[in-house]
Amino acid sequence: MKQFLLLSLALTIGLFSGCGDDDDVNPIVFIGAVDGWMIQSVTSDFQAQADAAIAGVSDADLMAASLTRAELTTTYNTRVADATQVEACDQDDGLFFSADGATQLLRRFEFCPDGDLNVLDRFHARGYSLTGDASSITFRDLVGGSPDVYDIEELSATKLRFSQTRMVTDTLVGTFMYDIAYDLTAF
Repeated sequence: MKQFLLLSLALTIGLFSGCGDDDDVNPIVFIGAVDGWMIQSVTSDFQAQADAAIAGVSDADLMAASLTRAELTTTYNTRVADATQVEACDQDDGLFFSADGATQLLRRFEFCPDGDLNVLDRFHARGYSLTGDASSITFRDLVGGSPDVYDIEELSATKLRFSQTRMVTDTLVGTFMYDIAYDLTAF
């Protein structure tokens, strides 16, 4: 009888210690926001790293490539903008994470005049998986290849922030690394 009482007490304590604030809820619950995630901003040092790499290219190498420094800079400015620029018309698009491990980017109410390119396009129609502690998310193509791993910096019912370090390899500017982070909010 004494053991039964001790067991009952232990179970009761365990039950009530499991209850608490919503902050204690496993963050994985929130990855599938019902109305999707909207991009708020992208932060990156891509521009600074690209500018430094371009500055390291010799005039002789530019001449051999039949490029001016201004042309090379324009090319990289476009690449940086495509990867980091969030237009107001993109902020109503929704990135959805389904329970079966797939993503979908849906265009919503406002369409951009340039064809509605979105920095989240790279996550459209991908498979995804989270680590058990929700510290990282891996995106894959739909057949399970080409893993692309991001660190999850924040995950709650209303905010999702993930980041990674990327490498750029170019025969003219060489190889350089840059950091990029995506800040999303629940719709």
